Amino acid sequence: GSSAEPVKVTGVETAGPGPGFSCGVHDARTNDKTLRHKNFTEVTVRNPWDTLKILQRYLLVARDQPLPEDLPEGTILRTPIQSIACLYSVHAGMISRLKSLDRLKAVAEPQFIFLPEIHARLSRKEIVSLGESVDLDIEKLIEVQPEAVLVSPFENAGYGTLTKTGIPLIECTDYLENTPLGRAEWIKFIGLLLGKEEEAFLVFGKSAERYEQIKSKAIKAIRKPTIFSELKTGQVWYVPGGKSYMSCLFKDAGAQYLWEETPDTGSIPLAYEAVFEKASNADYWLIKYANQKTMTYKDLVSDFEGYSFFSAFRNRKIIACNTVTCHYYEEGTLEPEVILADLVRLIHPELTEEHQPIYFQWMAE
Repeated sequence: GSSAEPVKVTGVETAGPGPGFSCGVHDARTNDKTLRHKNFTEVTVRNPWDTLKILQRYLLVARDQPLPEDLPEGTILRTPIQSIACLYSVHAGMISRLKSLDRLKAVAEPQFIFLPEIHARLSRKEIVSLGESVDLDIEKLIEVQPEAVLVSPFENAGYGTLTKTGIPLIECTDYLENTPLGRAEWIKFIGLLLGKEEEAFLVFGKSAERYEQIKSKAIKAIRKPTIFSELKTGQVWYVPGGKSYMSCLFKDAGAQYLWEETPDTGSIPLAYEAVFEKASNADYWLIKYANQKTMTYKDLVSDFEGYSFFSAFRNRKIIACNTVTCHYYEEGTLEPEVILADLVRLIHPELTEEHQPIYFQWMAE
C-alpha cells in the first residue's frame, strides 16, 4: 500500500459542528485531514445527518499518472478535472472565482445564475442548460459527458436517473454549513478538483482573515441591538435556528438574534403571531427576496398588512437584499467578509465608515 501522510496547512479553523469535508486544513470540528498518499489524495465528505458516518470518499489521482493498484473504496476522480457540470449557482460561482469557467460544460436552472460570463457561454452553446435540478435533461448531460457533476445531497433523497449515467457525482454539503466561513471554505474542495488548490487557499485565506478582523471589532460593540429575519411564506414564517448560518452572522455582526438560544441548525416554522410576539419591538429586521424590481415598504404592506405592526417597519430599520440583482447566492457565500461588513455598516455605522454595502441595503421607501 502507499503511506498516508496528512499534510498540515496553516489555515483558518472554522468552528461549530458543520457537515464539512476534510481538506488538508486543520478543522476544529472534527480534527480530520485530507490524506495525501504517495500517488493519490483522499478526500472524505462527512454525512451531515449523521456526522459519525462518511457520505462519500473521493480518490483524486493525477490525470497523467497510472491508476494505483490498491486504492481504497471510493469514487475515483482524475484531476485536474477538465469538464464539469453543476446543478446549483453557488458552485458555478466557485468555478468562476477560480477562473475555470472554460471547464464548466453544463448547468441546471440558469435562470438563478446571474454571472454574465456564464450567460455569454450559454448563448454561445459552450455551456448547456440542463433544465430544472429536480427534473434534469439527462440526455443533454450524457451528450456533454462531463467528467463529474457537482450536486447537493438532501436527506433521504436519491439522484434518480442521474446515478444511472455512470458520471461521478461529487456531493457538496456546503449549504448545510452553519458558519459563514464554513460555507466559504468549500472553495478549497473545488480547488483540489480543478487543480487550483493554491488559488482556492488564497481566496479563502484572504476572506477569512478580513472576516475575523471585522468580527473582532463588531462583537466588542457596547450596543447589541436585537434583530430578526425573513418573511411569511403562506401561513408559515420560517425563522433561522439559533445554530444556523444566519444566526452566526448576526452574532458576528454584533447583534442579538432573537432566536439565538434555540438549538436548531435549520429553519424553525412559526405562525405570524409567534414571530410578532417575540419580534414586535426588535431594533432591526433583515429580509432576503428575489424580485426583478426593488421591494419597498409599500410593497411589504400590500403583501401582508401584519408586517406594518413591527417597530422595525415603523422606524424604517429594515435591511434588505434582492438576490436577483446582487448575485447573493453565487458570490455572497464566497465573500462572507463582505456580507458581514454590510451588516456591521448598517447596524454599527460608527465601526466601519468607509464600507459601501454591496449585498444588504436599507429597504427602499
